[in-house]
Amino acid sequence: MEGSLSNYIRTHRRRAGLSQRELGKILGYTSVTVFRHEHVVALPPLLTALRYEVLFLVPVSTLFAGMREAIQDEIEERLAELEEDLLRGKGRQARKQTLDWLAVRRASLTSSRR
Repeated sequence: MEGSLSNYIRTHRRRAGLSQRELGKILGYTSVTVFRHEHVVALPPLLTALRYEVLFLVPVSTLFAGMREAIQDEIEERLAELEEDLLRGKGRQARKQTLDWLAVRRASLTSSRR
């Protein structure tokens, strides 16, 4: 999903035929807040992100696809660094449980991408 928008709030709002004012009223916010979320001037708090999910019947990870991709890349990099550190015994004693979890997680990701 390369090139995803940071979020798809505007897309779903327009599909629903809602104005920013109407969406704001449904969520308990102003149209200015909706504008700020749509244009990534401000990130919605978790409860508001879940409200968008419930309203549009679209998972938060899909509504915020671009952000999710950026976070996934960041987490994958940090997990690779952690695994390297554990394999080298760096920082703390290598823990089999964590290494096993990393292997299971990697296998799960690989199978879900097929």
